Amino acid sequence: MKLCKKCGETKNYSEFYKGNCVNSTSYWCKPCQAAYSATYTRQKQKANPGRQHGLDEDEYWGMIWIQDNKCANDTCRAPDPKHVDHDHSHCPGKVGCRKCVRGVLCQRCNCLLGFVEKTPDHVSGLLSYIGAI
Repeated sequence: MKLCKKCGETKNYSEFYKGNCVNSTSYWCKPCQAAYSATYTRQKQKANPGRQHGLDEDEYWGMIWIQDNKCANDTCRAPDPKHVDHDHSHCPGKVGCRKCVRGVLCQRCNCLLGFVEKTPDHVSGLLSYIGAI
């Protein structure tokens, strides 16, 4: 049995997520963690993700509107994109400027593009490998 630091109830260990260390669990029970995560996600979604790239709220939502609320990758078009894509060679790091913003991507395309930009040789090698099969 373990005490939840959020709600103060004592619950079975199965009611807690596993921690990062061996034989550890999170401080909050699963229901408390879920409630916090839902609230945090809503607050984060209301924020303007484009602000760190110099976009105001109207510019960010304008990009989403132009993309028809879909991923900027024409072969994907997943709904509700959230990740502002910018040219890392222009502004290295997570923060960029307005000039290097290319569009708004879904999570999958954003991660894939980040990998492709960092290791293009690996990607071309994998494409050759797939073609050889």
